[in-house]
Amino acid sequence: GINAEYGTALSKELHFLPISARIRYKIALLMYNVVHGQAPEYLKEDVGKRQRKQIGLRADDDSTLLEEKIHRSLKVRHNATKRGISIAGPVIWNSLPRLLRESTSVPDFKKYLKHHLFIESFGHS
Repeated sequence: GINAEYGTALSKELHFLPISARIRYKIALLMYNVVHGQAPEYLKEDVGKRQRKQIGLRADDDSTLLEEKIHRSLKVRHNATKRGISIAGPVIWNSLPRLLRESTSVPDFKKYLKHHLFIESFGHS
């Protein structure tokens, strides 16, 4: 309706991210901290840098990729498990452009991440 369109237009004008993008922003920032060794221990235990595979894959050249650390108790994946940070975090992080993942400062990462998510949410304009 009109109110939804107005809300979207206002959010766009004020550079507010939609809720789903804000959630991805927070998770991506947590993963940035994992990559740079600044995350809490419980996150470091559940998420780690992607290990090289035995067969040569293009992804092996990208040291910024993350992967979940599967716990033995999580043999069966279901929807509740997929929402867990150990799975959602690497999925969100790995979906970011490599240049963004390679940011060397938190302020730069936050700025470019917000811009990336804003463009993803609203497009160029």
